[in-house]
Amino acid sequence: ACVLSVTALFAVLHSVSVFFGVLTRSSSAAAIIALGVWGGSGVVNCARNSIKMFSPEEPTGALKTILDITYSILPKTTDIYNLNTLFMSQSHLPLNIKQHLFTDHLSQINWTFSLGTTAAFTAVMLLAAVWLFRRRDY
Repeated sequence: ACVLSVTALFAVLHSVSVFFGVLTRSSSAAAIIALGVWGGSGVVNCARNSIKMFSPEEPTGALKTILDITYSILPKTTDIYNLNTLFMSQSHLPLNIKQHLFTDHLSQINWTFSLGTTAAFTAVMLLAAVWLFRRRDY
């Protein structure tokens, strides 16, 4: 099961790399942009969680709206990492420690939304790369 989550993360980053590789015709730029998407996704997820954690009431305003829209668009690489950690813990940690560490945090993740939008992001990146590749004269 752990292999599936690592493969999913690779598929997401590879789709970004393929799209920007076709767009810029530069493998270096494609790799750097893929790393930027990975890092940006983590920063957005961390910022959303920090606002929820440190705000006494339900946060509102432009910053929350921008973070929510960005979170909805970007792939959820942090959630895939959390899924990978859960899979690893199932085989290596005792049940009481696993429940203590993961029950609260992982129950807050909407897995359908997270994995669905990540798969949609990956599909859109690959379809855009195929469309762009077919339109260009190589």
